[in-house]
Amino acid sequence: MDTVWTGRIAPVTSPAKDATGKKPAPHHGAIFIQDAVTPWGGETMLLALLRAQAKKDQDE
Repeated sequence: MDTVWTGRIAPVTSPAKDATGKKPAPHHGAIFIQDAVTPWGGETMLLALLRAQAKKDQDE
């Protein structure tokens, strides 16, 4: 006895609506362990990156 099912697998949904609220903050790039020890000016690259990201976040 062969039976063919013609129903839908998933229900039809309404289209997505625009998000409400403020836009999410952008993600910062990856930080590698070597950044913590790589010299960069008078500090390490890690500290320079963190300070630059904090300054950029304050400006926005």
